[in-house]
Amino acid sequence: MKKNIFASLLCCILAMFAKAETPTSPTVNTPKFYMGVCTHFAQYKGDLKLNLKMIKDAGFNSIRDDIYWSQVEREKGKYDYPKMFLEAPSEAQKAGLVQLSVLAYGNPLYDGGAYPQTNASAEAYSNFAADVAKKLKGKNAFYQVWNEWDGGCGMPKFRGTSTPKGYAELLKKSYEKIKAADADATVVLNSICKGDKEFEELLKTGVIQNCDVLSLHTYNHSESQFNRTPEAWYKRMLGVGEIVKKYNSGKTKDLFITEMGFNNRTGRNGYTYAQSADYAARLYLLARTIPWIKGIWWYDFQDDGIDESELEDNFGLVKYDLTPKPAYYALQSISHIIKNGEFAGKFSSKNKNLYVLRFKVDENDVLAIWNSDPKNHAKITIKNKSPNRSNFTLYHAGSSPLKSGWGMIDKLSHGNFIPDSISFSATERPLILEGDFSNIEISEAEIISFDETKRPDETNLFLPEKVLIVKNPNTPPETVKIDETRDGPLPQESDLSASAQFSYTRDILKVKVFVKDNGFDFTNDIKKYRNFDHLELSFKVDDKNAPGECTTFAVAAHQSQGLKSIPVKTQFGQSAADIEGKFEISTGGYTYEIDIPAAALGLVAFEKNLSIGASITVEDFDDLKKTHTLRWGKGNTFPVEMRNFKMLYFN
Repeated sequence: MKKNIFASLLCCILAMFAKAETPTSPTVNTPKFYMGVCTHFAQYKGDLKLNLKMIKDAGFNSIRDDIYWSQVEREKGKYDYPKMFLEAPSEAQKAGLVQLSVLAYGNPLYDGGAYPQTNASAEAYSNFAADVAKKLKGKNAFYQVWNEWDGGCGMPKFRGTSTPKGYAELLKKSYEKIKAADADATVVLNSICKGDKEFEELLKTGVIQNCDVLSLHTYNHSESQFNRTPEAWYKRMLGVGEIVKKYNSGKTKDLFITEMGFNNRTGRNGYTYAQSADYAARLYLLARTIPWIKGIWWYDFQDDGIDESELEDNFGLVKYDLTPKPAYYALQSISHIIKNGEFAGKFSSKNKNLYVLRFKVDENDVLAIWNSDPKNHAKITIKNKSPNRSNFTLYHAGSSPLKSGWGMIDKLSHGNFIPDSISFSATERPLILEGDFSNIEISEAEIISFDETKRPDETNLFLPEKVLIVKNPNTPPETVKIDETRDGPLPQESDLSASAQFSYTRDILKVKVFVKDNGFDFTNDIKKYRNFDHLELSFKVDDKNAPGECTTFAVAAHQSQGLKSIPVKTQFGQSAADIEGKFEISTGGYTYEIDIPAAALGLVAFEKNLSIGASITVEDFDDLKKTHTLRWGKGNTFPVEMRNFKMLYFN
């Protein structure tokens, strides 16, 4: 009785302050939409926190990773968790991300590792699933009972032996025990990967009653040209909704797309970086128009390897060295729309390839506009019928936002200024407009054809020569001659010549320079290196992002302190960090050995198929008087363009 009185009093007090209370933001476990990525922390030995930071920075709110049954239960009935299985969801939670844990695959302790379809093995698996839910309670919201049961993923030895009935029984046992361990847990259906017929066969078994969320994998890269687009995917999802209704009393049920992606492999079934960025943005925007799709986990965050032709190595939003691809930035720029937006309708157009979607994000209207036809652009004109037309923000997915106002000059009507309209060229990359679009209409939409064959050919294309860098330390690196001069040909009696070798590890680029010279002028004051024998090393990573910049190191030998590097900043370059190395005098010359960290060039790592610009300058002094200069490339001179560098190709 006392408890009831107290509870009533508490309710009254809370009610008094209810109006003054500021509504709390949704927790990480209850967003409008889960924008996730698949990770491989269960297998990955890299920097967990760095990956999670990059995932969070891109706007994602969830990760999907594995917890392997065979690695947890190595002795029947006893559970011992590898460090990463507990660390990943814990660190994800700290980063504001929720983990969807995939509970898979077979265990050799039961039925020799076959699919758990017997009573004994299904019971053992469900006990394992319950223990995971108990172990991760409060740190994990989602548990997916298996992965690609129909496709044999992780079970190559037993591929083709799984049945829908076997899974239905496994799910029922697992659902009951997971819920008993954590009533707040969300149980996710196995991801069907082979197609919608298999999905329907599974629904026929009644699994829809023993899970909280359905799941599918919806890759379409192996489809025909017109069926491998986001728009084709969208039409398929509408069909999936109808299938679900057949087995759920005419109603839809929440669905997770737990794997979807556009790979960047070379050759068959691959997409260019630009295509995957276009498609990723469009697919997420289209998904938010279907109310029962509650989340998409992109497969995957990081490339699995560096083989450009290998399918599994090229699904990432970032490369193997964590360098972001265009798709990373495209999704980052629209993540607030995907997670927090509400679909408010689609504008109709005679052009079936033109998409104009409206979303509400907080108090703003958002328009997402694109043309799905890769061969043509579409001109779209928007008229604002409101008397008060405020400025708005616009950007292509992945680009920086710009402020703009209403008004356009109509070239077809003698250059008249039309204050209430704006016109854009709609391309395959979604154009995003954010502002007040509460009273607009599409006044014009027409196809604009371009004949690319009529464009002028490139007349100033420079292709720098390439130098192969050998990774294997047992393989002798290629030697290049440093034989270009700044002041004309060397005199025949000159004692000066030079060559260089390059090799690399993941973290370090090793430069070895041999200089044939009868004497060497040491410096006693490293700040006055320019008056003594020294090297200048210049590197240019990207000509597009910083066309007038390079990174330059000056390397000189101090009389007592040995080899020293001097960060150089010129009008053409940027400051460089200190680097390490050694200097050795031998008969008839001397050798520089310099280690350049990847970070010093703004890179995460040196990897196969990377190419960067490089140049080496050897400055020779005799008795404090400069005699000659040898160069390999002109990268440290004006203009600082990639054509003036040699190319290092990492092989």
